[in-house]
Amino acid sequence: MAAETTTVRSRPEVADSTQRAGWSALQLETPVLSFFDVAAGSSRSLPILVTSKARVAIDLEVVSPPLAPFSVADAGSRASSLHLGEGSSAKVWIRYDAASPMAIDSGRITVADRITGQQWTIALDGRGSLATQ
Repeated sequence: MAAETTTVRSRPEVADSTQRAGWSALQLETPVLSFFDVAAGSSRSLPILVTSKARVAIDLEVVSPPLAPFSVADAGSRASSLHLGEGSSAKVWIRYDAASPMAIDSGRITVADRITGQQWTIALDGRGSLATQ
């Protein structure tokens, strides 16, 4: 009778396999945030959304914040989803402040998943209420 063998993985090996599995399991749902028809002197917030297509946790952080008139809307620059299931998601909210009704602004923000190391750069497009689209 053959002896049974048990494989014990070290923490770095587990983290590495999670990183490899998570790399393709995470999907950016919002490659562009478009803030259209924002009245002068007011603001609008939209989420950057990353979803999990497998049993992988998500831990987003802002790597490169946007420049004014865009900003990270919530107090923190991190969003987590520790729910390990397909369809789990994490959001980072971005705010646009329209300076005038004719405002046409663009920018970008980079977020990264702290678990997998995957990064995304999201284009930002902001327009005042009278700007052409």
